Amino acid sequence: MRLLILLLLSILSLHRTASAHQSEKSKSDLMQLDHAIEQYSVYNDLKQDRIRELVKLLESRRDNPDQLYGMQSLLADTYAAYQFDSTLHYLRANLDLALRSRHPGRINETRIKIADLYTSAGYYLEAADLLDRQIDTTELTGPLLGRYYVTRLRFCNAAVEYFTNPDLVRQASASRRYYMDQVLAFYPSDSDIYQRHLVDKLMGAKQYLEAGEIIDRLLEHEQPSSHAYAGYAYTKALIEGFLGHA
Repeated sequence: MRLLILLLLSILSLHRTASAHQSEKSKSDLMQLDHAIEQYSVYNDLKQDRIRELVKLLESRRDNPDQLYGMQSLLADTYAAYQFDSTLHYLRANLDLALRSRHPGRINETRIKIADLYTSAGYYLEAADLLDRQIDTTELTGPLLGRYYVTRLRFCNAAVEYFTNPDLVRQASASRRYYMDQVLAFYPSDSDIYQRHLVDKLMGAKQYLEAGEIIDRLLEHEQPSSHAYAGYAYTKALIEGFLGHA
């Protein structure tokens, strides 16, 4: 999250130097982005309070495997994008619990989450091992299948951007198109996750005006202090930057 804030601040700086040709709406968007950044300390404090409460509850659930799995999932989700080591700790604890109870759904769910975490942190070999060798896709149904498609797509995006082997980059690029289509086919067109990935696809095709319209609608439904708002505002700033240089 700290990296995201720094990126947001740098983009704001770029936009302010070029404000002479910005529309009033763009200026308003950037003011809202300023407010979102100011709210980060509040968001951080609330998250710390939530973690402390969840840890207390966790200690009272250790004799119930189902409740323990649920509490550890909540802790992992709360730590996600905040602290890698703690997130991985609770996910591994859940994987151990799922393996001991021989619960295929939870095993696959947790492995997908770990692969997603590894991808976010740049541990691509570890993520690839999980996605290619340790997840039985024939067992994936419902929301878990959608989560797998999204995680695969994120991995492909990272591979295209960061891999240095040209053959691997070409393979990842082809796979990225496939998994983008799978994500858009899986989720309802009015869902936020569909809209977010449609924005990515439009930006990849340099259709920035269309992408910006979707982001504007998504921003309208989020509180300025929320994590989602910060993410959408960051994308909005990127789009404004691309349009400014078009």
